[in-house]
Amino acid sequence: MATPSVNPATPSAHDELNTLLQTLHEQGLLRLANDLAASHSQWMPALGDIVSESAEIQGLRRAVPALVETAALLQALHQQGLLRLARDAVTTQAQWAPMLSEIAGDYLNDEELKKALHNLLLVLTTLWSRIEPEQLRSLALALGDGLQYLVGHPPGNGAAAAPGLVGLYRMSKDESLWRGLMPVIEALKVFTTKLAAEAGRPAAASGKEPQQS
Repeated sequence: MATPSVNPATPSAHDELNTLLQTLHEQGLLRLANDLAASHSQWMPALGDIVSESAEIQGLRRAVPALVETAALLQALHQQGLLRLARDAVTTQAQWAPMLSEIAGDYLNDEELKKALHNLLLVLTTLWSRIEPEQLRSLALALGDGLQYLVGHPPGNGAAAAPGLVGLYRMSKDESLWRGLMPVIEALKVFTTKLAAEAGRPAAASGKEPQQS
């Protein structure tokens, strides 16, 4: 009777794992992993510090141009004496601050000043807000030229004699003169018309008819 042949058992997964660990141990990789795990508490904070310092250095590098410009501005202010002026103003604040507050309080408690400020605000909001910037610019230029002419030609200079009837007749025929006067005349018409309308508005609003004489 023949003896049955016995096949060697196939290596199990446990044996393969042991073989792999033995290979890693021989190559020193397991020891390296153990050393890294053991020194984790030492190198991890150091690595974090290195990353943080690198980020701060990058931020400083980006901030260098702004720092240079700030230093140049401070130098210019120092040369012009503005820094000293600001320092003196801060140091003397205890002296001038109460005085300014007292002056402001006196003016704000003045009824006439309150009325003047209210009227000024009313003029700014009703008059200037209705004028276009280009129109106001043209008006300012024209007023400036007119004032400059008045300053350069005070009374008594030039022909100061009365024009007489002939002179008045010639002035009535002067087209450039009437072209300059017509806008003023038309503006006076608009002004008087608006005043008349405003004067009659309260009576119409209250429902009272004007009394007939």
